[in-house]
Amino acid sequence: MAFIPGTAFLDAVADGLIAIDGKGIVLWLNAAAASLFGYTAAVEVIGNDIGMLIPEHYRAAGVECLAGAVWRVEGRRRDGVGFPLEIALSELWDEDRMTYVGAVRDITDRKVVEDSLVESEQRFRDLAESASDWFWETDHTLHFIYVSARIRAVLGLGPEAFLGRAFEDLRPSMRDSGSWNDQRRLMEAHEPFRGFVFIQRSGDGEHKYIEMTGRPVVDGAGSFKGYRGTASDITAQVRQEEGMVAQSSLRQAIIDNMGQGVVVFDARGKLLALNLAARHFLDLPEGTLEPGSASFESFLLCLALQGGSAVGGAAPMVDWADAPAIGAFEHVRPGGSVLEVRATSLPGGGLILTLTDITERKQTEVTLREAKEEAERGHRAKASFLANISHELRTPLNAIVGFSEIMREEMIGPIQPPIYRSYVEDINDAGLHLLDLINDILDMSKAEAGMTDLSCTVVDVAAVLAAAMRMMAHRAELGFVRIVDDIPPGLPRLHADERRLRQIALNILSNAVKFTEEGGMVSVSVRVDEAGFAIVVADTGIGMSDDDLVLVAEPFAQADSRLSRRHDGTGLGLPLTKALVEAHDGRMEIESRPGVGTTVVIMFPPDRVVWT
Repeated sequence: MAFIPGTAFLDAVADGLIAIDGKGIVLWLNAAAASLFGYTAAVEVIGNDIGMLIPEHYRAAGVECLAGAVWRVEGRRRDGVGFPLEIALSELWDEDRMTYVGAVRDITDRKVVEDSLVESEQRFRDLAESASDWFWETDHTLHFIYVSARIRAVLGLGPEAFLGRAFEDLRPSMRDSGSWNDQRRLMEAHEPFRGFVFIQRSGDGEHKYIEMTGRPVVDGAGSFKGYRGTASDITAQVRQEEGMVAQSSLRQAIIDNMGQGVVVFDARGKLLALNLAARHFLDLPEGTLEPGSASFESFLLCLALQGGSAVGGAAPMVDWADAPAIGAFEHVRPGGSVLEVRATSLPGGGLILTLTDITERKQTEVTLREAKEEAERGHRAKASFLANISHELRTPLNAIVGFSEIMREEMIGPIQPPIYRSYVEDINDAGLHLLDLINDILDMSKAEAGMTDLSCTVVDVAAVLAAAMRMMAHRAELGFVRIVDDIPPGLPRLHADERRLRQIALNILSNAVKFTEEGGMVSVSVRVDEAGFAIVVADTGIGMSDDDLVLVAEPFAQADSRLSRRHDGTGLGLPLTKALVEAHDGRMEIESRPGVGTTVVIMFPPDRVVWT
């Protein structure tokens, strides 16, 4: 319902109060009005046509003719008995709907006054009914014969500024001079008017916007005597409207310069704004989907008519009540380009849609997907190749290593001549080294493919580290490097793959010894705290720069490229170690400074720590 008074004290008012919509339906009345018409409760009247209270012949010209004055009509009570009724209605705009509100009185006991008083009383009612700033009156020739003194307070001008002037003298100062012909026709037909606006210079030189409302005056014989009405200063309202128009133009200019399409709807689904990008994306010619007239349904219908999108085809079936839940969808334009349409609710109701051309992004996604699939095919091909080649290489290598060990140990007789012994040892060492390289390559390939196999058990880390240090002791002695065991007693165990853990320890310790100069030191320690289980290997070796740290993380890369490097390598040690650690849900951290040394920290998560 458009008109809801919402205040209980109106029921205590002695006069009857009533509200009617533009179609003559009673929207509300207080207890006094209900009693006036013989009803015990207002609910018996509300929602019914005013014809149940006022006979139809008084409504023939429409409810709007009852507005703006006090009228005497015949009312009709609940029992059908008529009675003289005085009704005074005023127009009240509620958004885009007109409501008529006013008072009703039973004037059965009012005595008829003299004809001379009727005219003055009518004048008083006409003027008092209008919410005015000052009153005015013309004679039958439409010359001003009366202007109230209130004009001096509003305009700083006395009544003499208007007295004696013809109403037509206001034509040059009309706000909309093109509407003068309509105004003249109304006044020649002796019709009431409202909304006549002209511009008047006030006493202090300011231009004021004045709005006039007038009603024709007739005598008892029905002869036209002139007009009476009110005049109001609406300058503040006009300035506000102009400011709103300027702000609206500014907002439109802003959104027109956006790369995204923007479409805005109010709480009722009416289109409020549409920028140039949206028109371009939707191929909308000027004059279609105009703000103020188009709706959410017409926008969705426009998407559907474009075709090419399953969502667009189903769009008209989306109800406005469900619109805020749309979220985002993709709309394929007829030319093949793709728009992302995203819906966002506005505070207080309404919806804003943003349209983004994601054609390039979609093409990039396709390209990346194809590249990913190609890379996966490459990985599969590489894995297949390495599996095959490892089989082919391991078969002869097993023979070379096996027979060279038999010859080295002279299991079937002494080697003759003895000089061949050194050759056999070299063959055996080379075969074992090559076998280790093949194993590292295969492990790295599996790690890159995320296929590292783990066989986890509860592992004694201290024992694994001690074994690794023993295995590296001979190499350290040859390089005059000291290995320091700084592992505390009473360590918890670790849930891990023991073979892989041994491989991790040997790789880190081997690198530390390899790149530590004579007289240097390598320390091995362990710490367990809330962050997890950490293995720390620190050396006083040649160290690495920040660029070297990035380089050594790549497979087959080697930071130390000096000609004097004492040990060869494949560059798989650290990358393979990192992959094996991450397979255990851990992480590897390296800190290094050239000429100072390197510290490698292997951190396993707390959930792998096993306290016994």
